[in-house]
Amino acid sequence: MKIFKLHARTVILVMSVIKVSLVPVYATTSEDEDIMDSQRLEERVAPAFELAGLDGREYRFQSLVDSLPVIVWFTNLCEGCQANIPSLDSVYQADIKPQAELLAISLLGNDSEAVDAISSKLNFSFPILFDPEGKTCKDYVGTYVPASCPIANLFVIDRQGMIRYETHYPGSQLKDVITLLHELSTKAIINTK
Repeated sequence: MKIFKLHARTVILVMSVIKVSLVPVYATTSEDEDIMDSQRLEERVAPAFELAGLDGREYRFQSLVDSLPVIVWFTNLCEGCQANIPSLDSVYQADIKPQAELLAISLLGNDSEAVDAISSKLNFSFPILFDPEGKTCKDYVGTYVPASCPIANLFVIDRQGMIRYETHYPGSQLKDVITLLHELSTKAIINTK
């Protein structure tokens, strides 16, 4: 009986540690606004990249970021990501596309067949790019594990090429990204006057 109690306490302790460690990544409540603000304000230079898209085009980071803020989303297109793509695509069409570019970057290596099948099935409108060796993912996140989704996988980059926000999607609120994009657009308008 004592062994069971010890294991139960250990499990509760481990679960508590996991819950505490995930709060900054999944901060979505009003109590966590300070955490979200600290994530938004920590800026660093976004690594440049040149990647091929599923549509056959070459996407150069520098040419994109010169005109619009860019959202980079690293995804392994797992079931969780696929379930959230329709809502992400509708937000992209309504709120993101006029103000920024959203680039999904596949972490499935060169597996264009799987990406094409998912794209056709879900019919999303934002471009999906290939990072076959995981170099771009490693430049942004620090590590790359093939076909896995990094803890921080969504980045908002301003027109100066600075990462202004990073989080995990799905799991974060897109309204925070929209709010930041609006702030970046307003700032750009003020700076050009």
